[in-house]
Amino acid sequence: MIFRFPWISQRARFFLLLGVVNIVVIVLAGFLLFGSKRESSVVQPSFSDEINRLKDRQQATLMLQNSEGITKSTLTVEIVRSPKSLETGLSNRAKLQSDGMLFILPERQVPRFWMKQMLFDLDMVWIDGDRISAITPDAKAPADNTPLSDLPIYSPDEPVTLVLEVPAGNAEKLKLQIGDQLQFGSQ
Repeated sequence: MIFRFPWISQRARFFLLLGVVNIVVIVLAGFLLFGSKRESSVVQPSFSDEINRLKDRQQATLMLQNSEGITKSTLTVEIVRSPKSLETGLSNRAKLQSDGMLFILPERQVPRFWMKQMLFDLDMVWIDGDRISAITPDAKAPADNTPLSDLPIYSPDEPVTLVLEVPAGNAEKLKLQIGDQLQFGSQ
């Protein structure tokens, strides 16, 4: 026998060994049941991880969800993140080549947008993190030869990390609301 303690009876040694075996079985069963779930679960990338993977002028699928997590609409957006692209935006374009343009700002800030050399009206959707924080509807394209000093400046009241520009009226058509959440889908 494994245990050689003269003061413990053979019957007590049997129950002691049985108890040790039961503890080992319970620990192994717990590891198999709970440990395997942890190993097999897939870690979803965070919204900021997805943002960091996007490249300048890339097309991406953006899903807009209400507060219950139900997808309200799916848009194909052009990503803008380089300094030159952020400055140019949609200037001198007759129309969008996608459903919208998503500006990824270099840091959380209160950006100042204007409609310099814009040829069509826009809705500006201000986004902090992954949630819509404000919407500026119907920003008008300037008339030809409007002096730069006369162009209105558009800004949200609070800092944001992203700005989504869509053709004027689309924010209402898409029923976008403050608090709606954004997710990236597969393209």
